[in-house]
Amino acid sequence: IATRRYAEVFTSTLQILGTFISSLGAIAVMILLAGLVAERRRDLALLRAAGAEPLHRVEMVLLDAFLLGLLGSACGLALGLACAAPAVDILREYYGWILKQQWTAPQIPFLVAGGLISAVLGALVPARMAYRIANAAS
Repeated sequence: IATRRYAEVFTSTLQILGTFISSLGAIAVMILLAGLVAERRRDLALLRAAGAEPLHRVEMVLLDAFLLGLLGSACGLALGLACAAPAVDILREYYGWILKQQWTAPQIPFLVAGGLISAVLGALVPARMAYRIANAAS
């Protein structure tokens, strides 16, 4: 019973830490894409002159964010899988804990979805910037 309480404390702490890191990721995506939109101001105006609708430019920014989230989730999962075995060895050596590794955790799809949602939410401000830049040029 005591072990279960320790596990619950660690799980809730990791969930809070994961939420914080996801928020930081959304802010990083927002800053990255805002810089890209600012750099592409002329390109967006040219797209507008060529007849592209403002929503198409918004979709471009959101697609960039989706791809960033997908790439970040894939890299995070790969890094997690690579670091799992050494982390288990350290816990076994220092604390005597014997942990069973599971590579098919039910939380993995939720982690990937959280990364994607975080990236797309972070892209809403740059997408609005792209929409406004394109409309200001007309």
